Amino acid sequence: MHKKIFYISALLLLFIVAGCTDEKAQKSEPPYIPWVKTVSAVAVNENILSLSGIVKARYESPLAFQVGGRILSREVDAGANVEVGEVVFTIDPRDLDEELRVTKAQVTSAKSSLTTAASELKRYQSLYVEKYIGKQELERVKLAKQEATSRFDTALANLERAKNARSYTQLTAPSAGVILDTFAEPGQVVPLGYTVAILAQNKGREIEVSLPEKFQAPQVGEVLLNNGQHAAIELREISGAADNVSRSWRARYRLIQSTVELALGSIVKVDLAKVITNENILSVPLSALDERGKGPRIWIFKARKAIPVPINIVSLENEIAKIQGDVSLNDRVIALGTHLLIPNMAVRELR
Repeated sequence: MHKKIFYISALLLLFIVAGCTDEKAQKSEPPYIPWVKTVSAVAVNENILSLSGIVKARYESPLAFQVGGRILSREVDAGANVEVGEVVFTIDPRDLDEELRVTKAQVTSAKSSLTTAASELKRYQSLYVEKYIGKQELERVKLAKQEATSRFDTALANLERAKNARSYTQLTAPSAGVILDTFAEPGQVVPLGYTVAILAQNKGREIEVSLPEKFQAPQVGEVLLNNGQHAAIELREISGAADNVSRSWRARYRLIQSTVELALGSIVKVDLAKVITNENILSVPLSALDERGKGPRIWIFKARKAIPVPINIVSLENEIAKIQGDVSLNDRVIALGTHLLIPNMAVRELR
C-alpha cells in the first residue's frame, strides 16, 4: 500500500516538473521579428514637372430657367453640340399664358379708368374757370386722375413682366458649346434657378492640373497632343487654398494657340517648366507608398524599427514615385509590405 502511494506521488511530481519546464521554454522563446526589403531613395535633379491634366472649358455655364414650372420637353442630350439661341428645355406655359391674359385685362381696365379720369378732370377744370366749383373740388379730381395714371403704369409694368415670364418658358443656349450634363427630365417640376444642364462654351479650352504642395505654380509649360506635337500653355489661375484631403493646389493653364483642339474631359500629359521648390525631390518605388494614414507616407528603417514619414507626391510614373518630405538620401526606405506595418514596429532589414 505504501509503495503504491509512493509511485502515485512520484508520477504527480514528474508531471508538475514537466509542465513548469514547458512553460519556461515557451516564455524563453523570442518574439518573431519580420524581415523587410529596403532600398535607398534616389535624388531627382530636374527642372521639369510632368503631370496629368484634364481638358476643361474656359467657361462652364449652369443653365437654369428664370421661372419655375413643369418641364414640357428636353431637346438635347449630354454631349450634344448646340448653337447660340438653340432651345434646350421648355416649360409648360399654360399658367404663364393665363397670367398674361389677366395682366392684359388689367391694362385695358386701367386704361379705361384713366380715360374717364382725364375727361372728368377736363370738365372740372372748365367748371372751375366758370367758378361753379371751388379749388378743393378741383384738387380732388386731379388726385383721382393721378391715381388712375399710377394704376395704368403699374398694369403696363405687370404686362411687361408677364410677357418676359412667358418668353422664359424656352431655355436657350447663351453661347455655342457642348452640353456636359443634364439634370432634369420632362414632367419634372423645377423651381426658379434650378440648374437643368451644364454648357461648356466654345470660348477656349484649358488644362486643369493638381500641383504638389510647396511648389510655386510654374508660369509656362507644354501639353502633349494626340499627334505627338506639343502646344504651349500659360498659367491663368490657381486656387486660393490647398485641397483639404490631397493637399494639392488646383491650377488652370490656358492654351496659347486658340486653334488647338482638345476633347473635353480627356487626360493629357503636361510638362511645366521652372519648378521652384524648397526641398529636394526624391524617387522611391511605387510599392513603398502607403495611403492608410491621413495622407500619403513612406516607412523608414531606423534603429531596427519601422518609422512612418509623411510625404507629398510630386508625380507617379510606371514604377517609381517622385516625392518630397523629411527624407534624406541616407535613409533606408521600406519597399515592400508597407500595408502590414505599424509605427515603431520591430523589423529586420533585408537589402
